[in-house]
Amino acid sequence: MSRPNTPPNWTAPFDAYEARYLDEQKHLAVAYIGVQDRGGDGAGSAAAARALLDGDDGPRIVEQGWSNDVAGAHTKILLAYWRDAEAFARWRGSK
Repeated sequence: MSRPNTPPNWTAPFDAYEARYLDEQKHLAVAYIGVQDRGGDGAGSAAAARALLDGDDGPRIVEQGWSNDVAGAHTKILLAYWRDAEAFARWRGSK
C-alpha cells in the first residue's frame, strides 16, 4: 500500500500492524507486564507473568516482545488488551 510520506516503491523491512477499533467499540484497556532476568533466559519469570493473565476475565489479545540490553539483561514484555471494561476491572481486582 502506498503512503504519501514514503519514497516510491519503498518496502518496509518487516511487517507492521495497525490496530483498529470496531465501530461499536467503546472501551479498550491495556496492561503492560514486563519481566527482566540478568542471569538466565527469564523463562520462569515470563511464565509467571503470563499466568497473571489467565482466567475467565483475562485479556482476549496478548502480544509479546523481548530484548537483550547492553548489560546482558533479558527483558520480556506482554501487552494485554481487553475490549470489555468490566472484565478488565474484575481481572485487575483479582490480582
